[in-house]
Amino acid sequence: MENYLQALLFYEKALEIQQTILPPNYSDLIITYNNIALICNSMGDYSKELSCYENILQIQLKSLSTSDPTLINTYNNLARVYSSTKDYLHAIAFYKKTLKIQQAILPVNDPLIAITYNNIGRAHADREYYSYARDSYQEALKIQENILDPNDPLLAETYNNVGEMYRLTGNCLDALQYFEKALQIQEKILDSNHPSLVTTKNNIDQSFLSNDTSFHMRDDNMPTTSEGFHQYEETTLESSQTLNTITHNIESNHSQAGEYQEYANQRTTIVSSGNLHEKKVDKQWIYPVLLVLSSPETARLYSILKNITDSCLIPPIQTDECNDKLKSYQQIKELVLEFPSNISVTDRDRILSEISSFDNIQSIYLLGKPPETKKQRNEFFNQFDKVCIFCEDEEQIAVQWILDTASRCRMFGNQCIKTGDKAVASEHFQRGIELYERLKEFMKPK
Repeated sequence: MENYLQALLFYEKALEIQQTILPPNYSDLIITYNNIALICNSMGDYSKELSCYENILQIQLKSLSTSDPTLINTYNNLARVYSSTKDYLHAIAFYKKTLKIQQAILPVNDPLIAITYNNIGRAHADREYYSYARDSYQEALKIQENILDPNDPLLAETYNNVGEMYRLTGNCLDALQYFEKALQIQEKILDSNHPSLVTTKNNIDQSFLSNDTSFHMRDDNMPTTSEGFHQYEETTLESSQTLNTITHNIESNHSQAGEYQEYANQRTTIVSSGNLHEKKVDKQWIYPVLLVLSSPETARLYSILKNITDSCLIPPIQTDECNDKLKSYQQIKELVLEFPSNISVTDRDRILSEISSFDNIQSIYLLGKPPETKKQRNEFFNQFDKVCIFCEDEEQIAVQWILDTASRCRMFGNQCIKTGDKAVASEHFQRGIELYERLKEFMKPK
C-alpha cells in the first residue's frame, strides 16, 4: 500500500505540473489520468478512479465525436468502475455506447461484440433484471456459436449464464437444456473434479429440484406453511393461464410477449414466511411510481393501477409538472408517462432525456405510439435503456408495471432474508402476492 501511495503522489504532482503548462486536451494528460486511475483501482479507491476516467472522457470529447472508436476503452473503463460501485444502470449505459460503436465498425460476428453483450448481461444479472441479462447473454451466444470451436470453454460459460438466467426466472426446463449443453463441453475438456464442471452439475441438480418444488428461492432457515404455499401456487398457476391471453396480442417489440410469459414463470419463485396470508399490507405504504398522464383523474390506466394497488399510488400529474415533482420527491423510482399522439420525435426524445437524467428513476413505462420499424425500435431502446415498454395499450402498460413491481417485491424480500430482516421480507412477499392475485382478478374474462 505504501508503494501505491508514493506512486499516486508522484503522478498527482506530475498532473499538477502538466495542467499548468499543457493545453487542456493534450494527450499526455490522458496518460497521467490513466496511470492515476490504475493505481486507484489497485487501492480500491473507485471514486477517484471514476473521476480520472471522466476527466479522460471530457478531454477526448473535445476533439472526438461520441462514436469515435478511440472512446471504446474509456467507455469500458467507466462501465467497469460503475459496476464495481454497484451502479449498474450507468455501467450498462456505457457498455451500450461501446456496443453501438462496435456494431458500426466491426463484423457482425466479431468476438469483441460478444464480450460486450456478456458485459451487459452480467450487469443486468447483478441488478437482478434476469430477463434482460438472458437476452444479452443470448446475443453473445449467437456470435460465439458461429465463431468458436464447439468445445470451447467460453461457449460452455455462456451456456451456463443463459441457463442460470432461465433458472432464476423460474423456467427450469429451458435452464436444464443450456446447463446440459455446457456439461457436454466441459466433460470433454475438463477433469472430473474441475470446479467449473462441479458447478454445472450442481446447477443441473438445483434446476431439477426447482422444477419439482416450484419454490426454489426459499431460505431454509425460514419457517414455511404448507397451506400458504399451496394457496399461492394455485394463484400463480391461474394467473399464468390468464396472462397467456395477452401474449398473442403483443408485438415482438422489446421481446414483450416473452417477457410476460417469463414473469408468469417468475412468480412461482416468490417465497412465503410463516402465516404470510394472514397479514395484510399497510395501506399507508405508497408504491414509488409517478403517473404522468394527459387526463390524470379520468385516465383508464390510472383507474386500472389504482384498483390493483388498492389506491396505494401517488396522485397522477400532467407533463408540465413532471420535472418539479421529480426534483422534490427523490423517492420516486418508476415513471409511467403518456405521450400525446401529435408529439414530435424531437420533443419526445428531449422529454425522455430530461427524465432519464434523474438518477433515482430506474424504470420508465411509456404510453403512446412507439417507433414503427424494428430498426427504429432497437435504436430507441438502446438510447433510452431505462424504458421498459412503449405501446398504445393501457392494459398492457398496467400489466407490465404490475409484473415488474411484484418481481421487485420478491427480489427486495430475498435481500432482506439475506440480512436477517424476515419481517420486512414477509411484507414485501405479501405485496407481490397481492398484486398477482388482483391482477388475476382483473384478467378474468368480463
